[in-house]
Amino acid sequence: MPSSQGSVSRPVRGVLDVGCGPGLIAVALAEQGLEVDAVDSVPEMIAMTRDLAAESNIGDRVRCKVSDVMRLPMEGERFDLALAVGVTEWLAAVDLGLQEMARVLKPGGLLIVGACITSSTRSRTRCSRR
Repeated sequence: MPSSQGSVSRPVRGVLDVGCGPGLIAVALAEQGLEVDAVDSVPEMIAMTRDLAAESNIGDRVRCKVSDVMRLPMEGERFDLALAVGVTEWLAAVDLGLQEMARVLKPGGLLIVGACITSSTRSRTRCSRR
């Protein structure tokens, strides 16, 4: 995986999809051979993610859990990559949510945050290294 300086870093193994919604990103990553933990605060979204993973025959690579981004049920420094697409706009305290996501990243892990701009359909993505 390229770093911000263009060099190649260690391979990505563990991925956390925060606010996974119906599981499109989680399943796409699992189809590429990655192990994905998918969390969402809405039980129906977790059910959709499980169903999509099962239909895609990669259910063994996607672990789903109902969870609040402010209290992720994982030990620290577990993931190489964490994704949060369309999540921060729903958080009352974005900084606390980002801190919690950073807590579960391994040193040198990558956090990718995509947020919708409310006045248009364009989106902006921030990337940062832990």
